Amino acid sequence: MVRLLATLLILFAFQFPGFCQEINVPFKPMKETSYFDSPQVMIDSIEYDTLILSLNMKSKDNVKILWTNSFSRTFNLSKSIAFRAKPGQHKYYFDLPRQNPLWLGWITKLILYPEKGQENIRFAQAVLVKGNFFTRILSAWQEFGGPKGRIIEGYSINNMQTSRIFGKPLKIYIYIIIILLGLFSFLYHLFKSKSLAFSWHNCGKIVILTSIAFWVLLTLNNLVNQYNQLKLDFAVYNFKSLSEKRAALVGTDFYNFLMFCQENIPQRATVKTLYSGALSDYSRGQTTFYLYPLDFFAQSPDFIIAYRYAEPAKEVLAENKDFSLYKQYSNQGYILKKRRNK
Repeated sequence: MVRLLATLLILFAFQFPGFCQEINVPFKPMKETSYFDSPQVMIDSIEYDTLILSLNMKSKDNVKILWTNSFSRTFNLSKSIAFRAKPGQHKYYFDLPRQNPLWLGWITKLILYPEKGQENIRFAQAVLVKGNFFTRILSAWQEFGGPKGRIIEGYSINNMQTSRIFGKPLKIYIYIIIILLGLFSFLYHLFKSKSLAFSWHNCGKIVILTSIAFWVLLTLNNLVNQYNQLKLDFAVYNFKSLSEKRAALVGTDFYNFLMFCQENIPQRATVKTLYSGALSDYSRGQTTFYLYPLDFFAQSPDFIIAYRYAEPAKEVLAENKDFSLYKQYSNQGYILKKRRNK
């Protein structure tokens, strides 16, 4: 008996990530940006599939974790996980490949992107480990209460809204519970009463009542998620004009730079963008949207716009000798114009 208990305790103990080899991932705020950056890493996504993140937040916020890997060296929302961070010091668990199947290959870099800006995070430290049953349970519970809430799953009559638990739609687990409860009720009453009709009758009641109970719980969960999101959005966007809301969404300085470009570049012109940083792809997408109908896909552009680019303007002009400085927004933002042959 003692040996059995000792064996169980050992097996139980090794379920905790502290007994596994771990990789520390420090996050540091990047100057003049909204995100926290990790150093360059080379992490096996199969061996290290769970992220344990320690955050000290000033207030509630929606935070995204983004990464690059050996298949894609750029940050984008397809390689990201969103969660709701609480004020104060807390730990958050992420069963990465089950929450996002693009956690694969060799992970090369991670960033934290809080919606309210990096000043809302006092401290950020992450540990990557090999996950276990307990970390998956914590991750699943966190995902269920996260900002994603419940999503439409499927396009048939059976399109119940659901979160994903362990990477599987929540409805699958609900169906299993309903089927098992119905089957147990049927067998129990059949064994007790020896009446097939009575057993089916009670089985039907259990199935209906269980379905209604789950429907009520999921509806309440959805209402709570929407209420939490409403509070966050209300604090950021309430009593603001449309342009102020857009500035709050993409960043005030970057939005003002885009409006500066809109005022100084003629419509239908061809433009090339020069951006640096982890979210350069995101910035290009916002530029394409807000500066429509400018053409950003021409081989020979009329203008070059640069914002927080890694190289100074002199070096950019040296590399693009057919261009001259046209308009300057700031030391980090400017427009170059192509010289016309006389």
